[in-house]
Amino acid sequence: SGTSGFKDGQISDSEVEQADQALQTIAAALEKGGATMADVVRVVVYVTDAAYFQTVGPVLGKYFKATKPANTTIVCGLVDARMKVEIEVTALKA
Repeated sequence: SGTSGFKDGQISDSEVEQADQALQTIAAALEKGGATMADVVRVVVYVTDAAYFQTVGPVLGKYFKATKPANTTIVCGLVDARMKVEIEVTALKA
């Protein structure tokens, strides 16, 4: 399922900070399952504004610069009006 930028019930107004928090949450979940961000083979990024593609891209690069998984970005509405970014990943642990 998708992961948002919420932490402890709070969310930043910045799409960059939301993306970073979502990826931190994803990294922690993968670690609990015995995987890492290096095991991610696909990323789907949902953004509420097409302009966020430019600002969120570098955040993805920080987490995936070595592996460069397949990436799809979709502009859409999200369930909570405060959310600007939601990220979904698929990981393959060999």
